[in-house]
Amino acid sequence: PVPTPNNSFDVIIVGAGIAGPALACALASLPPKTSAPLRIALLDRSLAEPNRIVGELLQPGGMNALRELGIQDCVDGIDAISTFGYAVLYKEKTIHIPYPDKAEGRSFHHGRFVMSLRDKARNARGVQLIEATVSDVIEDAETGKVVGVRTTRKELDASSNSGGSATEFYADIVFMADGWSSKFRSQVLGASLRQPKLKSHFVGFVLEDVILPIPKHGTVVLIPGTGPLLLYQIGTHETRMLVDVQGGLPKDVPAYVKDNIIPFLPENLRDPILDCMAKGKPKSMPNSFLPASLQGSKSHKAGAILIGDAWNMRHPLTGGGMTVALSDVVILRRLLEPLVSEAYDALSEPGAVPPRPFADWERITPLLTDLHWERKGLASTVNILSVALYDLFGAEDENLNVLREGCIKYFERGGECIAGPVSLLSGLAPRPHLLAYHFFSVAFYSVYCLFTSPRLTAQTSEDHEGQDSSVAVSRPSMQSPSIDQYPALTLRSIAAILWNIMVRNGTNAAQLHPVLPINPIIQPYWDAISWLKAPSQATRVDATIFHFIAVLTIVTPFPLICYLARRPGTHLYRMALALSTAPILLLFVAAVRWAPPKELPANIFFTMSGMQIAIRMLELGFSFDGAKRVDEVSLGSLRKTEKGETFQTAMTDAFDLAFTMRGLKYEFGRGLKLPRDTRPTHDRTAWTWRTLTHYALPNYIVFDFIHNCFIRSPAIYAIGMEQIDFRDLDWSEKTVIKFLLAILVVTGLSFVYHMVSLFSVVALGTAPDEWPVLFGRPWTASSLHSFWAVEWHQILRRTFLVTGGYPLGFFLGRAGLVLGAFVSSGLLHGLMIMGDGEADLSWGTVSFFTIQALGFVLERLWRRFCGHRVGGIIGTIWVMFWLVVTVEYTGVGEWLYIHVDYRKHAARRHFFSRWNM
Repeated sequence: PVPTPNNSFDVIIVGAGIAGPALACALASLPPKTSAPLRIALLDRSLAEPNRIVGELLQPGGMNALRELGIQDCVDGIDAISTFGYAVLYKEKTIHIPYPDKAEGRSFHHGRFVMSLRDKARNARGVQLIEATVSDVIEDAETGKVVGVRTTRKELDASSNSGGSATEFYADIVFMADGWSSKFRSQVLGASLRQPKLKSHFVGFVLEDVILPIPKHGTVVLIPGTGPLLLYQIGTHETRMLVDVQGGLPKDVPAYVKDNIIPFLPENLRDPILDCMAKGKPKSMPNSFLPASLQGSKSHKAGAILIGDAWNMRHPLTGGGMTVALSDVVILRRLLEPLVSEAYDALSEPGAVPPRPFADWERITPLLTDLHWERKGLASTVNILSVALYDLFGAEDENLNVLREGCIKYFERGGECIAGPVSLLSGLAPRPHLLAYHFFSVAFYSVYCLFTSPRLTAQTSEDHEGQDSSVAVSRPSMQSPSIDQYPALTLRSIAAILWNIMVRNGTNAAQLHPVLPINPIIQPYWDAISWLKAPSQATRVDATIFHFIAVLTIVTPFPLICYLARRPGTHLYRMALALSTAPILLLFVAAVRWAPPKELPANIFFTMSGMQIAIRMLELGFSFDGAKRVDEVSLGSLRKTEKGETFQTAMTDAFDLAFTMRGLKYEFGRGLKLPRDTRPTHDRTAWTWRTLTHYALPNYIVFDFIHNCFIRSPAIYAIGMEQIDFRDLDWSEKTVIKFLLAILVVTGLSFVYHMVSLFSVVALGTAPDEWPVLFGRPWTASSLHSFWAVEWHQILRRTFLVTGGYPLGFFLGRAGLVLGAFVSSGLLHGLMIMGDGEADLSWGTVSFFTIQALGFVLERLWRRFCGHRVGGIIGTIWVMFWLVVTVEYTGVGEWLYIHVDYRKHAARRHFFSRWNM
């Protein structure tokens, strides 16, 4: 079969649940009403009214999305109920949690809402609603791009016994909205596929004519020994009850509900539940968590896009699924609108062909990256809250109970303690920093409540007249913790906050299981992290504010390790701290994508900083003698003042070691060779002026000049637009570009370094001699030894020696020291490049640095046979020749150049645009 006018469309949407019809309406509204509409095929295997027990509560944020799409009337005429917030029932208390500013959501029968959306889509311009079962996708034989779907179309004649006719539909783009059990998810995502994680099951009941504790509010009942129970009205006379069952479903559901649920519910709900169970078997539904994968990558199937639950799922406890899906549709419509407008504007030209706005997949790809990041604000807050609250309310754990009690008391405070969290939950405030604020507020308030809240204790009564004094009578009483209980409570609070927030062990003791709120983001990827193989970009997780907070928490022991490294007899303490924190920090560096792809400075900075701190932790932890300064008689003797050691001197000493990268004035920095520095370090004013005028400003001017040359270069623009390939350039052209890029890196790093040094000397009062120049004059180096060991920056020198030079030097002597340092340099540079979006380790980078060790060997052979070192003008020519050849041979500079992206929709991820003010 081939495409024909009858089976060819601009868009195919597979699945007519929630996201599918909404997307069809959104796309149908894009073309001008005076022009021909987009041809959209909306396919579903059954157009009968679905009967599901979830997808029945639409948050106020979802209502706002319906209004933006112009389909808010889909909730009219289906007996939908207005909802105004939540009521939480806990230990005979009812906590009222209203939506802020009288915001309003809707609850309804899922099937009725879906039918209303389908009717809206059916009446939209250019949309055909087709009942057909999609069995496979059709791919272009040459490119592999999805160009259509194969279906079995339902026969219109009910008397037919053929079971349906095979039909193929073709389109420029196919949206997969086939729900939580999507059969195309793995095919579309490829290597970036993430398997859904089953959290629990919902068992659904429909109660008739019941009155909830607070009418028109969703009700959450916290029941001991099981997950939370949900109740919300879905019609004038019907109320949905969802029983959360952890683990497998019980064989006898009615008996389970009678024994474990009904005793904890209000009296007026018990008989309706028994009546409902007597009428028939209840329906059940799995509750899964699936983080969204970045679409549009190399592993992603071109021509197909996942939306809705097929792409991203969260626990339905908070009722945020439809809100996220509809908000995604709003973003998609806004991103695709320029393509449609451009295609229809071309119709005004003579002889213009009919528009195909989605035919060019290369123009769709950057939009998928934009979608992934623009949805983060809402999707991340809703997803994190759903799993975090479920773990909080459903887990039977002594430490989590501390947080649960604190959370309930936090809600009881009212005001912003309710308005903030419910704004996040309802999709009205998609701000991750607000979620972080309330999360840590709950955590610390839980600790406060642990120390101050009265608790039930057994107290021995005093002797009373006429009572046998030998008989002690105990009776329960409410008492606040006494001071002698504070040490135990402190340990418990640490366990509750740190252990459960950061690393609470799951069923597999070898698996990292962070919770509240890191669990839904990191945990699925622990299995993908291996210390022997760097993780691919498909297994990386997009950073949220909680990752930054978590990393800051993990890095906190680093100053303590530095503090202990300046004190004798602390080896075991330092080693224990390093072993317990450095591996977790390396995990975060490997598993998290810290900024959008091609945000080169940010990604390189976070990746390099994380690895550097982790390696320094391990180095200082395993250093038996600590970190002694070169002018100290004994470890730490210089830190003491005439009045003895003070807190200020101790902290200054620790942070001085923490920020000493090159080992200046420390024993571990012996052998360091610094470039010639002509600045007068004895005169602070003269040093400041010379640093500003001879280093900082000149470096900035050169950097800015080259940067603007790149931006205005037509050839570079053509490469950025992928009109030509960088690798196809002439050898001389590539060499010039790489040379200019090297200058750009040197001047950029130098400018930042010298500005930091000026701030440190002028504002913080540090000594000028603690800030020697970063780079010397590498273009005048007369040997590879002077180039790499003197004129080039030595910031990571100690790291390369510790991770490669010393281990290999132990076996191979001096040659092993040099080879190990360069191999380590290549590997760490390669890992830093991976942090900016490279799919695999840059072996060209590893090869380039490793080959430099061969250059050192050649120079040593020259010295042996000629009797003198390489030097003079011949040495400079030799250095330039060697670097140019090895750069070209290994392709080390290409990764940096390829990251230059001038495409319109990727401008905010463009390396140079970060500096183009």
